[in-house]
Amino acid sequence: MELFAMLSLEEGVGSGAMDQPGEFQLRNRFSPGPQAYIPDQGEESSVTTAGALTPGSGDEPSSANDADDLKGSFFKIALRRLSTGFGSSTHTQETINKKDAFARSRGHHLFEKHRYEEYPEGFPRLAAWVSSDRDLEMTRGFKYLYQRTLVQDVVELNELEKELFEADKMEAAQPAPNFSLRHTREEQDGNTKHRELRETIRKALKKHKETAADFRELQSFGKPLRRNHETYYDWLWSNPQLFERFDDYLKHADDMVSLRADQLSFFDNFVEEHVHHFPISMFKGWLQPEEERNKTEDKKVTYRSETRRRILAGGLLVLTAVGTLVIPVFLLSLLSLSRVQMTVIASVFILAFAWILYVVEEGQVYRVLLGTATYSAILVVFLNINAVNVPSDALRVC
Repeated sequence: MELFAMLSLEEGVGSGAMDQPGEFQLRNRFSPGPQAYIPDQGEESSVTTAGALTPGSGDEPSSANDADDLKGSFFKIALRRLSTGFGSSTHTQETINKKDAFARSRGHHLFEKHRYEEYPEGFPRLAAWVSSDRDLEMTRGFKYLYQRTLVQDVVELNELEKELFEADKMEAAQPAPNFSLRHTREEQDGNTKHRELRETIRKALKKHKETAADFRELQSFGKPLRRNHETYYDWLWSNPQLFERFDDYLKHADDMVSLRADQLSFFDNFVEEHVHHFPISMFKGWLQPEEERNKTEDKKVTYRSETRRRILAGGLLVLTAVGTLVIPVFLLSLLSLSRVQMTVIASVFILAFAWILYVVEEGQVYRVLLGTATYSAILVVFLNINAVNVPSDALRVC
């Protein structure tokens, strides 16, 4: 009822279109021009919700025409309201002003946002610049130093093992009771050589284990992307912060490890590589909102929004996933193919999907096998269903 009342108001209908309370009915709507006929109280009034009566016409109202009028009025009102809500810059600006006022009332404008240029030159500015972007978080793995220490520890432990073995043999050659071989309190016979030797071995083993664990953990962080290392090196080359040769650690490109907790996915990396190698990319401006541009005054340094990059990478992921499934389905459905041709098409797309999955999952065999098997099952089922509708002549081809 509210919908019709609203439409009547939009068309200029007065309040006389409603009956008395308790008998609310919709009468014939007024048409533009002469006033429509309204029956008197003594006459029988038929309840109509559609059609427009004009004096002297004598024709019955058309429900189809009235439905079209109603639909047109509804869409006009909907479009008018949408254009008013979304197209009004005043409304948008008011919303932004309200959000800014609310943020300032909570003290958000007091948040500290330091640029790396504000730090003193040297180690402070270098550390501030590296910490300004997560892609720059990297350090040396020092593989040589770890291996040098581990190798020497292994040799020392090996010699200690030989020494303990010889001490056990000498003790076994002595007459009973052989406390060092049979009792935990070997000092009863005044011989503490075994106890001192085992304590030395215990300390050496602990040190060796800690060194090996630290090395394995550091190397498990993974290598930084080449473009990130080059960005780090180029900035330090253009903005020297340390004395000569103190920045040599960046020259060991093969020994760098990334300290970033979450590694970029294949599609995130694809977006970054695209923008990095194509400065005139259409996505470059969109990936650099005002908040990122305000991080520095250096025109040679650009920051990109991680949120927008993930949105773009997610779109590429969806297009790839849907495309690998929809394209073969359309080919098998719309083209008149023999069964052999359909099998070849399905095989080609299965191989392509397996390769894409291998690249995206970075060689994780279990996921590649599971994903390829699922994709193959879907295409095989569709292939069998579609083969039922293939003419018999096509089945005999090839």
